[in-house]
Amino acid sequence: MEEQPNRALATFPRRLAAYLLDILLFFLPLTVFPFAFVFGANTNMAGPEARSMNDPVTVIILVIILVGAAMFVGSFIWWLAALRSGRTPGKQLLGIRVIKANGAPSGWGYTFLRELVSKALLVLFLTSPIWGNVVAAMIPGRIARPLIWFILVFADNLWALFNKNRQTLHDKIMRTLVVRNRP
Repeated sequence: MEEQPNRALATFPRRLAAYLLDILLFFLPLTVFPFAFVFGANTNMAGPEARSMNDPVTVIILVIILVGAAMFVGSFIWWLAALRSGRTPGKQLLGIRVIKANGAPSGWGYTFLRELVSKALLVLFLTSPIWGNVVAAMIPGRIARPLIWFILVFADNLWALFNKNRQTLHDKIMRTLVVRNRP
């Protein structure tokens, strides 16, 4: 497929930055939960010594959990709303969007399939117990599965560096392109 003048392909650094922003915006709020539980690990929440709601530590822990939950729900809603126009929050912030390879817009459902299903299923399929056991036999210890995941995610994204249309593996599967927004 030739690049058309009215459709400038997104650069690899911009795509990678959008991918990292999506991870940050979606998973950063989840990091407050372990922090809250570690922060409150020494608090006894049951029994006669249980802390009351008047205890500042309990209140801080609950506030951290509520803020994290609100941030997660907000980022999830933003993600769902952005999919409507072929974007994710990261793509939206960096001025790029997904279109079908034939030039048609990528609506909510198609973008949802591309973002969630194709990426998640690609990684889940390739890190399934069958493939995982093969690699675990070659790489001993607990590093095998995280290493497979790391390699697959980066191989998928690095594919765009070597493709004339800057498509990743999941773009090839879904027949999509990532382009810059029109000025």
